[in-house]
Amino acid sequence: MGRYLYWIVPSENHRRVYDICSIPACHLFKDKKTKFDSICFYVIIVAKKILGLKAVGKKIDLIRIIRIWGTFFLLGLGVIFILIDVLNSYRDFNQQAKQMRSEFIDRQKNIIRQEVLRVVDMVRYEKSQSETITEKKIKLRVYEAYSIAQNIYHQYNLTESEVRMQQILKDVLRPIRFENGLGYYFATRIDGAEMLFADRPEMEGQNLLSLQDTRGRYVIQDMIQLIKKDGEGFYEYHWSKPGISGNGFKKISFIKRFEPWDWFIGTGLYVDDIEDQIKNNLLENISRIRFGKEGYIFVNRLGGDALVSNGQVFPGTKKLWEIFNDHSSEMKEIFSKEYQAALKPEGDYIEYSFIKLSDANLRSKKISFIFGLPEFNWLVGAGVYLDDVENEIDRMNGSLVKQIKTKIFYFALIVVVVLGLFFLFFNLLNEKLKTDILLFVSFFKKAASSDDEINRNLIKFNELDQIAEYANEMQSDRIKAIENLKESEKKHRLFVTSYQGIAYQVDIDHFNPLLFGGSVKQIVGFSAEDFLQGNINWLDLIHSEDAELFQGEFEKLRFKPGYLADNEYRVKNKNGEDRWVKDTGRVVRINEKDYIQGTIVDITEKKTIEAHLHHAQKMEAIGSLAGGIAHDFNNILSGMMGYAQLAQNNLKNTEKVEEYLKRVVSGAQRASEIVQQILTFSRQAEYKKQPINMGHEVTESLKLLKASIPAIVDLIAKIESNAWISGDSTKIHQVVMNLCTNGYHAMKETGGSLHISLDDIIVSEQTRFKNKPMPPGNFVRLTVTDTGHGMDHRTLAQVMEPYFTTKETGQGTGLGLSLVKAIVDEHDGFIDIHSKINKGTTVHVFFPAISHQNNFRQHTKKIIDKSLSKGNERIMVVDDEEAIRSLLKILLEKYGYQVTLFQNGSDALEAFRLDPGRYDLIVTDMTMPKLSGIELSKAVLKIKSGLPIIMCTGYNDNFTENNGLQIGIRTILQKPFDNAKLVYEIQEIFRPA
Repeated sequence: MGRYLYWIVPSENHRRVYDICSIPACHLFKDKKTKFDSICFYVIIVAKKILGLKAVGKKIDLIRIIRIWGTFFLLGLGVIFILIDVLNSYRDFNQQAKQMRSEFIDRQKNIIRQEVLRVVDMVRYEKSQSETITEKKIKLRVYEAYSIAQNIYHQYNLTESEVRMQQILKDVLRPIRFENGLGYYFATRIDGAEMLFADRPEMEGQNLLSLQDTRGRYVIQDMIQLIKKDGEGFYEYHWSKPGISGNGFKKISFIKRFEPWDWFIGTGLYVDDIEDQIKNNLLENISRIRFGKEGYIFVNRLGGDALVSNGQVFPGTKKLWEIFNDHSSEMKEIFSKEYQAALKPEGDYIEYSFIKLSDANLRSKKISFIFGLPEFNWLVGAGVYLDDVENEIDRMNGSLVKQIKTKIFYFALIVVVVLGLFFLFFNLLNEKLKTDILLFVSFFKKAASSDDEINRNLIKFNELDQIAEYANEMQSDRIKAIENLKESEKKHRLFVTSYQGIAYQVDIDHFNPLLFGGSVKQIVGFSAEDFLQGNINWLDLIHSEDAELFQGEFEKLRFKPGYLADNEYRVKNKNGEDRWVKDTGRVVRINEKDYIQGTIVDITEKKTIEAHLHHAQKMEAIGSLAGGIAHDFNNILSGMMGYAQLAQNNLKNTEKVEEYLKRVVSGAQRASEIVQQILTFSRQAEYKKQPINMGHEVTESLKLLKASIPAIVDLIAKIESNAWISGDSTKIHQVVMNLCTNGYHAMKETGGSLHISLDDIIVSEQTRFKNKPMPPGNFVRLTVTDTGHGMDHRTLAQVMEPYFTTKETGQGTGLGLSLVKAIVDEHDGFIDIHSKINKGTTVHVFFPAISHQNNFRQHTKKIIDKSLSKGNERIMVVDDEEAIRSLLKILLEKYGYQVTLFQNGSDALEAFRLDPGRYDLIVTDMTMPKLSGIELSKAVLKIKSGLPIIMCTGYNDNFTENNGLQIGIRTILQKPFDNAKLVYEIQEIFRPA
């Protein structure tokens, strides 16, 4: 009955005339539709059938309808019995006919399918032989040409020159054509010069090493390599065809080396030419195939061109409906079905009605099996007529009609008798039913605005009394449902308005909010109404650097059913300030439409705390490294000092002095490397992901780590991965240092082994992490294993909580593993820890691998020529360290340069202003009192634009090569630097362009 209540309303004109009207049932009973619909349906059926009520707006005389109703009921009952019997008879007949038809059709289908597939197999086999046939033909032709060349050579070798013999061979081979004129010979010298090109004589004498086919392959170069390797062979390429437009025709050539002249002779054929010959032969063979009474194979092109039909081969120039022009429209419809069937990979059957080819005056149903051959642009089919089985079914149908007529006569007599017996009974029953029905009508009329129930004491019929019980229960449930709905809406409204974050529900297509409430104004400064009214869109507030991350999560929500987005990003509040938020949402479906529903929480304070925790933990790690680094530095300085003293004591022995000074330089380089590693680890740059090589980062971290690990701990590294990840190198250093520091702290009293390994691992969809599925893909696994005291289950459960530590007071902050986990989470990775008491601890860290590092800059060292030449340019040297100034003066004057020294930037600038033309280049330190090297460079370049400047720096994390280039500085050298490096850079500047 749909979702409508039907009301029987007394007319104003007459007490016994009623109107029928309807309203949607769901307007009254929103939460009890199913049960209420059942009651309404039952009541309305009774009302309409028993009282004879008609459609909306009609006026009805109830007494007359009740009197007529009984007659129609019994007549209808009789008709139903008759119809049931007739339908049963026809059902049995149809089942029998269906079985006969099915068995006949199945047999015929099997026959035509087998015939079609046999032809398809034959066609495909012949096509598969096209290239083999082509290869045999061209190989035979090349061997014939080779024999001709041998004969000419042996016949004229003693009497004619080589040039003359070659001309004779070309004159013999040039006019030869085969395969309808498409086959010809060519000959090429082994250096790429074309000696014979029968199809294009103008190419003869040209070097064709750069000749490419339509796919970009260097044809002659490939052929030369083939000849040099094997002496002969086949070669495939794509070439133009004489007299035909287009240049993508596949061609197979065979070439053979003729050693006396260092030539190779060859010829080629187009594969599609051989295929055309095979097709023509196939069509002739197919046209002769017959099976059954009238069975034959037909072949059409997929475009509708007829090729074979009823044993006749057509040239393929006319459409199928043009050949059968008396039935062209019908044939077009049939071919449309054939085409659709041919598109299916396994072929398909089609049914249609068409004239019989044996007798054009007869028409019969027909079934055909169609199979497509897209590689030939063909469809192959066969069909059979179904008129034989239909004749037998028609005879059975005539017999059945006679039986049904007899049954109808006897049923009509019975209905007349029964009608008389039951007419009086229905007249009596009608009066009692009318009272109960009107009671229900009155109830439903008042149900929309009243809570009154039906008085069941007034109901006379037991069945209607049960309906009244359900109706009263429904009325009670409706009242409760309305109250519960009001209470739910009240709680929901209270939750949204009091929520400390933002609760939202937005349209997935345009982000138009349906719900947007909570602490909106406290987080972004705008009111919830601003978003709901469309004055501002949440997408406009997202920080530009986080937009790509947000878009990625949005795409996952759209295309991954059930995905839960949980990402952190920045938004701009009303004052333009950045606020960090955590956005958690999923897709929900409401009324057949998708929405994104979730919450947004302000985590700005949490992010600030995390940054401080990262720094505090890094300071702790640097502190733990200080002792080892100091020990390593003291060892290096001791060696440098000792070798320097040895050099002083052996000044007369130049060989020993050179050896000792090399050791001093080596120690200085080692000290410089340690400084660079410390700077890398302690750098506080803003977190930014970029492609980094995990093997390189772990190796660099271990170099620094070795200085702080006590001798009783063996450090064993096994780096087997060269994979790349998207991450921050400083934070990866921090992860390695923290895990290894925790490891050797567990062994500092007893000693042991610290194993660090890096390998690649593939995660499948079945892999689970912490009882949760891991995303499938390629990962890099960092494993740190110690043989220390280990942890019990209780400690292991808390080990990554902030401020949790097993160390004594003053020996740790408890931030190590918690910050490691935070860093790993930022890199979309996973941590897995295993530990047992007295058995040690193993930590696995998984990072998602990326496939390439195309955008990563790889720095290469310049090769410096040690045999440096001398110059005579004038150089200003500025440095606040007297030792460095003296060193540079001695070094540069050794190579012929005129050097002027200054101990600070102010004095240097003053001297430059007095005589700017006196200096050809400036070498300056970056960090100096009074005036820095950067400020000096800017001031000097304002006076003399283009003056070369070399900047030397010990460390400045905020100054890069790009910063220097923007100012105008030519080169930046990192202290300490090799003397030859400085001289090389100066000579590069003065080297003529």
